[in-house]
Amino acid sequence: MYSYYWLEKLEHDGELLVLHLAQLVRGEQDEFIGLPLVVKPESPRFSVHFGEVGAFKTVPEMFDEVSEGAEKVGSFLFRESSSAYMKEMGEQLELARDIGPGSLQHHIVYAENAVTHVLSAHAPVVSERSR
Repeated sequence: MYSYYWLEKLEHDGELLVLHLAQLVRGEQDEFIGLPLVVKPESPRFSVHFGEVGAFKTVPEMFDEVSEGAEKVGSFLFRESSSAYMKEMGEQLELARDIGPGSLQHHIVYAENAVTHVLSAHAPVVSERSR
């Protein structure tokens, strides 16, 4: 069975980026959708921590999608080995953030309301949060 997520909050302090996601669960039946997927108090919640962020962008889900070549590394997390975004920003970020050549990584956090692209020197740390 597939799981779906909702981006609840994004925190950025200039270097560290934290995305807070909630898993969508079945809601109450309604006359329009049937059993909609919603965020409830009992929804599992996750935090995705990125250190040494060079750049990021968040796009409404309806205007973005993950490429077929992206590697799925978690329920909502993907890694692009070579993308237009990384090519566009990579050299500038390596100079501006003193990130070693070739160490920049492009990660994608996919939620039903937003897709967040992150260029970082390290892989993110995903943790489950208490409700």
